[in-house]
Amino acid sequence: MVKAVIMAGGEGTRLRPLTVNRPKPLVPLVNKPIMEHVVHLLKTKGFKDIGVTLHYLPNTIMRYFGDGSEFGVKIYYSIEEKPLGTAGGVRFLVDRYGWDETIIVISGDVFTNIDLEKMLEYHRRKGSIFTMAVRKTDDPTKYGIALLDEEGRVRRFLEKPSWSEVFSDLINMGIYIIEPEALEMIPPNEEYDFAKNLIPKLLRSGKPVYGWRADKYYWSDIGSINQYKDTHNNILSGKVKIDTSMLGSEVAKGVYVGENTSIDNIDNIIPPVVIGKDTRIKKNTVIGPFTVIGSNNIIESGVRIEKSIIWDYSYIGPASTIIDSIICNNVHVRDHVAIMEGAVIGDDTRIGRGSIIRPNIKIWPSKIIDPYTIVSINIKWGIRWYKTLIEPWGITGLLNIEITPELASRIGSAFGSSLPRNSSVVVARDTYASSRIVKHGIVAGLMSSGINVYDLEVSPLPVLTNYIKKKKLKGGIHVSSLVYDPLRIRIKIFDHTGKFITRTMAKKIENIFFKEAFRKVLGDQVGDLYPTIDHIDQYISDISTHISFENIREQGRVLIDCNYGSAGSLWPRLVRELGLTVYQVNCNEQSPIMPPREPFIHASVDSAIKIIPLLGLSAGFIYDSDADKLIVITDSGKVVSGDHLIALVAKILLETRGRGKIVIPHNSSRVVIDTIREYGGETIFAEQGLMGLSEHINENILMAADERGGIIYPWLHYGSDAIFTSLLILEYLGSTGYNLSTLLEQLPKTTVIKKTIVVPYAQRGRFMRIIYEELKEKEIDTLDGIKIVEENLGSGYIRPLPNEPLIEIIAESDNQERAEKLAKMLLDLAYKIKSKL
Repeated sequence: MVKAVIMAGGEGTRLRPLTVNRPKPLVPLVNKPIMEHVVHLLKTKGFKDIGVTLHYLPNTIMRYFGDGSEFGVKIYYSIEEKPLGTAGGVRFLVDRYGWDETIIVISGDVFTNIDLEKMLEYHRRKGSIFTMAVRKTDDPTKYGIALLDEEGRVRRFLEKPSWSEVFSDLINMGIYIIEPEALEMIPPNEEYDFAKNLIPKLLRSGKPVYGWRADKYYWSDIGSINQYKDTHNNILSGKVKIDTSMLGSEVAKGVYVGENTSIDNIDNIIPPVVIGKDTRIKKNTVIGPFTVIGSNNIIESGVRIEKSIIWDYSYIGPASTIIDSIICNNVHVRDHVAIMEGAVIGDDTRIGRGSIIRPNIKIWPSKIIDPYTIVSINIKWGIRWYKTLIEPWGITGLLNIEITPELASRIGSAFGSSLPRNSSVVVARDTYASSRIVKHGIVAGLMSSGINVYDLEVSPLPVLTNYIKKKKLKGGIHVSSLVYDPLRIRIKIFDHTGKFITRTMAKKIENIFFKEAFRKVLGDQVGDLYPTIDHIDQYISDISTHISFENIREQGRVLIDCNYGSAGSLWPRLVRELGLTVYQVNCNEQSPIMPPREPFIHASVDSAIKIIPLLGLSAGFIYDSDADKLIVITDSGKVVSGDHLIALVAKILLETRGRGKIVIPHNSSRVVIDTIREYGGETIFAEQGLMGLSEHINENILMAADERGGIIYPWLHYGSDAIFTSLLILEYLGSTGYNLSTLLEQLPKTTVIKKTIVVPYAQRGRFMRIIYEELKEKEIDTLDGIKIVEENLGSGYIRPLPNEPLIEIIAESDNQERAEKLAKMLLDLAYKIKSKL
């Protein structure tokens, strides 16, 4: 019985960076390892006993193929502790298993449709003891060359000749049929090669060595990146026929798709294209022609991919373009990235937003490319890790791409390890299934570090921070999805007072996280998990002491839209217990929901703008997923959020509670600053983000607000509280008799223009220094960036964004024309300085 041997010990150095983390036989070809195509060829020709010689990363091949039963064959492995060469490796395997039959030898890193049965018939008919497959080529200097006589017998052979030595255009394809007699001529346990040693030895001995012409069959040794791409194109174009069952199901002519793959617009797939299983391709994305995409990938909307090969487990962000490139495994490409012709991106690479990868650039595995970087040289050495884990707003990322369950567990372990063992903390989440997954990972990490956990399940963020304060816990974590991008998760961490953690505490947690200095406890010291039932009642009871619900009842009918978020766990009970007259929309308590492809918030706002004036409602309140921010709709259908909402609440508090201190970001709008001054308040400026506010708030502060519209009432608790904000507004309207539209007319008028320009991280310090020198004769403030007051125009603000290579420029004035003039002045100055860097 004829047996087969696949030579799979090569490193594939000419294919790097594709082969840095895998041997060449495991490099995917139309979504299957090259060697799997070889195994399939052998099996279809009836050769099911297959030996495999291994040397480089042998376990990776053994794990993939196992004993061969999954592929319908039986596989025998031999691992060379030292390189034995092509012939030496085959002799080592044959001796190990005691084989004494005819052997077919083929490389595990070639792709071919050669008819091995016909080659075997030729071998036997000629009485050969060694037959090689040969074919014509234009450049024989890269291979061994053979000269055949009229009978097909090999008369001369030379490995990789120079042009002056060339005597034939027939090359050795590296596919052999060998009899035991020839194998016996290979010295055991020595480095010995077929082309360099055995074939010349057989010819010198006068043994019958034959060449079988295989010119009509396809053959590619995939010896370079370009040949790798050409082989894909030859398969996709039909130049070489392949068993289409290995490609997937043909869902349209020339479009093959694997199981459980979702494509929003099949008409945008331009054949020929092959797409693996469990991949998601979103709307307005164009794929093809001549493109192969592997399994478990996410391709966002507005992407263009052409003539490219994308392996498995990658994420391609919105509006990115990939042309004639190769993307290896687990690559994360952010939005608006351009990867140009001939680029190769290695495994586990992260490419930041707006980056450009120039043509023919190779990036080795595990590299991090900062946002807006232009990569014009190969990146092989070094790696840049993110400097921070916890940003001013929390930890944010895509589920299973940037925030995995494993990462969530490590975050929980790091936070838990920063606290004394046997401390107690509280966790909560919004209604999304993705948030539940992340929360479970965090809980596991906390408990594994010896921390007890109170689980509020689905609860608003203000309920969690209030619970920390009332129960005197050591901290808490809330997990939610972003209201305008529900596929992104945000993790917020709070200290023992209920404040968002300070920079000092964040650094402590990050040091533990990055050094993996997690506290290890045994099974009898792990934390406990406690369900809770009183947290909603506690919150309602606490806010009831600060709000007159009688005034709210006088206000009349209002719209409450929970936006399918965690506010739905509270509002139905609040309405029921306090007898409020409200229209509740999307407030049903329900099991975890899947993130929508389009954010719910857009439809909620559009609907409220129409419904509120139509039904004669006094106001509408739309909450985000964790109920720490909201959008207010007036009785006339006007949208109020951000700075105008902050100014409105500041006016209400200063009027009803007297003078007080209000903490706001340094770049707050004039409408906020002027309102606080007009109504007798004292302004305290803080840096942007929740961390910046945490440095300044205490129970003596009347109010604190962030630039995204979250409002904190420190005398109540330290979490941003959209629910209390809505009740406060309704109470004021009920007690004064104002309608909301009239109330807004009392606020100062202002126009704000915001712009950004790209300045690389390494140049931002110099940029800001030159800006300061240019403006130092004017009225400026440097608390957080540079704030300038320009007479007769308004105020401007220039600051570097913390985690992107962007400079933010804000111009504000009392009318549109002045704001535009100031914005142009600052932008012109910024571009002038940038051009000199």
